[in-house]
Amino acid sequence: RFVEVSAKVNALLDIAQLNLGDAAATYVAEDAAAASRYTGV
Repeated sequence: RFVEVSAKVNALLDIAQLNLGDAAATYVAEDAAAASRYTGV
């Protein structure tokens, strides 16, 4: 029973990490685009 619970928690953490990774990548890409616009001015 405990193993089942910890497996579910691990799966949720994996999903959360994937989502955070996607969000961070998107944010960095937008940040880089904004920075290039500033230097172009």
